[in-house]
Amino acid sequence: MPIRSVLPTGLVTFLFTDIEGSTRLAHRLGDAYHDLLGTHRTLLRRTLTDHGAELFTEGDSFFVVFGRADHAIVSTLAAQRALLTHPWPGAGQPRVRMGLHTGWARPRGGEYASPEVHRAARIAAAGHGGQTLCSGETIRHAHGIPAAARVTDLGLHQLRGFDGRSRLYQVDAEDLPGRFPRPRTCGVVRHNLPAELSPLIGREQDRRELTGALAQHRLVTLTGPAGVGKSRLAVSVGGGLSERFADGVWHVDLAQATTAGAIVASVAAALGVRIDPHHADRGGLGFLATGAELLLVLDTCDVAPAAARAAIAGLLASGGGLRVLAVGRSPLGLPGECVWRLAPLSLVPARHGARDDATRLLLARAETARGGRPVDGSELAALGTIAARLDGLPQALELAGSALGATTAHELGDRLDSLLAPSPPDDVGGGRLTTAASVAWSYRRLPASQARLLRWLAVFAAPVSLDRVRWLAQGEPGAALAGLVDASLVQLEQGADGASYRLLSPIRAYAAAALAASGEEAAARDRHAAWICGELERMAHGTSSRSPAVPLQSFDPLVPDARAALRWCAVRARWRGLRIVRALGVWSLERGDAAEARRWLCELYDGLGGVHRLADGASRTELAALSPAFMLHSQLAAVGGAQIARAVFAGRAVLAGAASGDPTLSARVRLWAPAAAEHLDEAACQVLLDRADSQDRPLPVELLPVASRLAERRWRRGDLDAAAALMAAARPAEAAQPLTRGRRDVDMLLGVVALGRGDLVAAHDHLKAALRSRVAFGFRRAACETIAAVAVRCALGGEPLRAARLLGAAAAGLADLGGVPGPFAGFVACQQAAARAVAPDDFDAAFAQGSTWSLMEAADVALAVEHPDLALGYARFVEMTLPGPQGQRADPSGASVA
Repeated sequence: MPIRSVLPTGLVTFLFTDIEGSTRLAHRLGDAYHDLLGTHRTLLRRTLTDHGAELFTEGDSFFVVFGRADHAIVSTLAAQRALLTHPWPGAGQPRVRMGLHTGWARPRGGEYASPEVHRAARIAAAGHGGQTLCSGETIRHAHGIPAAARVTDLGLHQLRGFDGRSRLYQVDAEDLPGRFPRPRTCGVVRHNLPAELSPLIGREQDRRELTGALAQHRLVTLTGPAGVGKSRLAVSVGGGLSERFADGVWHVDLAQATTAGAIVASVAAALGVRIDPHHADRGGLGFLATGAELLLVLDTCDVAPAAARAAIAGLLASGGGLRVLAVGRSPLGLPGECVWRLAPLSLVPARHGARDDATRLLLARAETARGGRPVDGSELAALGTIAARLDGLPQALELAGSALGATTAHELGDRLDSLLAPSPPDDVGGGRLTTAASVAWSYRRLPASQARLLRWLAVFAAPVSLDRVRWLAQGEPGAALAGLVDASLVQLEQGADGASYRLLSPIRAYAAAALAASGEEAAARDRHAAWICGELERMAHGTSSRSPAVPLQSFDPLVPDARAALRWCAVRARWRGLRIVRALGVWSLERGDAAEARRWLCELYDGLGGVHRLADGASRTELAALSPAFMLHSQLAAVGGAQIARAVFAGRAVLAGAASGDPTLSARVRLWAPAAAEHLDEAACQVLLDRADSQDRPLPVELLPVASRLAERRWRRGDLDAAAALMAAARPAEAAQPLTRGRRDVDMLLGVVALGRGDLVAAHDHLKAALRSRVAFGFRRAACETIAAVAVRCALGGEPLRAARLLGAAAAGLADLGGVPGPFAGFVACQQAAARAVAPDDFDAAFAQGSTWSLMEAADVALAVEHPDLALGYARFVEMTLPGPQGQRADPSGASVA
């Protein structure tokens, strides 16, 4: 082993080398490894000892010292180049890692006893085959490095056996490999992600999908509205990927970085590397040019989007090893960018009986705020309501959960609007803006056209189609609407009926406040009220008698907007408000809250000066609008059991119709009013029906309520044939009403008449036809009454327990809807008592079981009842014995008639 006679002293550069995987290579080559090792030593001595002194060689390792750091670097580059270009046989090329370090040392006895020697050895051990690493001291003292040499800052690393972290550099050249994994140093920190203080709830699928997107794309931009949890999800996804990236996952918050240079500096600081001026075309981070495999999580990219776009483009130009997860409210607009939009937490339970994700988060935070004590079961429904009103926004849910530490869910629900109220823009909580302040920040950055559209969209309370947005804006909103979607201020939702747009609650609250301050509120809300009024009237009245039947469910999505319009109309446009309530009349009677509709009517009357002033001083045009409103009020009162109000408003409807000067309206109200009277004038009703029959044409639509009420009365009296004849004649009139056609009142009454006759076959057919239609078209109250009638059919057919279950379900359904029992309640109660008398305990247990069913579950059971024709030995007619005092005949309603 050649040893220099004079070893350098003072500032000495130490070099260690060895073959990576030498043991595996020796096993693979066998005897040929001896020749390879000899050639390896020859090449290294030829290139290293011109300027360096070889101290010793052991196996495949060299220890060489240099008097100048630049000579050491030049020699190692020459050695790597010689090893790379030598014609090695087959797969026998050795990959040699080299490590350099410069420090003060003095030789004694032909060797160096200094910790600087050990540092150089640790640097060499951290490298990979074909790589040359050196310390910062070597780079600092190397003054004559050739221009062809490339020096890359690899950041701070902890070397085994040394305290603190040392900065390492890679030295290579254009004709040498330059992409290597992260150095093998001990205690490698693979990320700087913020620690999660609480479990992430409800983002399991989002995590999987976002992780998959990062596997497919080098740049993924995570966008979404303020408070939706973008940063939290990004940190969680990054934590799950820390082991997949050799050089780690690094989080950089760009909130204070407003230029591309500041962004690159922030990234460099997070990575612990220096900005390299020689790699300005790669974002200034030459470290990335080595093919480092890492994920950058760049948060708050929307503070300076142009700067973020430029900086990220430069970083990505470094090579394929870098992936970027950018977080902001808008896409960056870079080529190859995958935009991943984060939606609020789901409000739909994942499976039957499970709570939805938004409620789960609110429940967990409430329990934490209460010291870990479980939330009382009586508050769970209120928590679900709060989660829905907050649109599933995690930040708002977190705030609500904290508030629940000092209040109940019911109390918080009553003052929930305070959580959504706009707050000052400098309101900062936990280092981050509150949801309302974040919305304000985004709003101030919008162009004028987008800001105006956002304000006007605040009038919508539910998702709307592009056509409705276009109608409100009175023009093509395409560019402005697209900008709001990109800014995550408007949510784009794809459904079976196409795309729809909506504002989340905090955004709508801020936009509504901005609308009120802009002076545009009256114009926007008047236009919104006009739209919802026209839409509801078109659905309620159809365009002709041939219009298709309208399911009441189709009103459901419009009800939030109707309520919003009514709040405005009650103050500014009361006559239009009356039209909206009237258009929702059937919906209110069957699916909604009849009491709520009556409250709206009373509020609108009061705003117009009160019912008495209206009756005395209204114009003919106003009376024409009041008469149908009074008619509806009478019907709503009847459902609520307010019989006096029913009669009073029926009388007012007749008077207003007569004074309106509209003969058609007056005639319609006069025809309808007898059916609404508490004591039916059968003679007057019959005169009206006979007059229509004498004209040899189908029963007019206006007479349908008269025919129905008269038929009910005759059924009660036991005149079943007359009742059936009346309803059969009324079928064409029923078919001519698009909105109420689906209720199938004719089949319902014919079914009950058949039950009165004991004709199970006819009853089965009519009642099933009525039930199918009522369920399909959303007539909930009417469907409950039909289920009760089917229960009677089961009781008469010898199935008392099935009857009990259906009766329990019908009673529970009607109780949920509120109001008084329908016209057939007495008859049903009579038959229920008779069926229960057979086995009271079993009947009560079955009744209780049925009361837990939903309307759809009960309808499925009722529709599955077997047709009497299929029963073995059936009898079409059954003998009905109804209870009644001796000497009196039994009324099907359950009352005794003299």
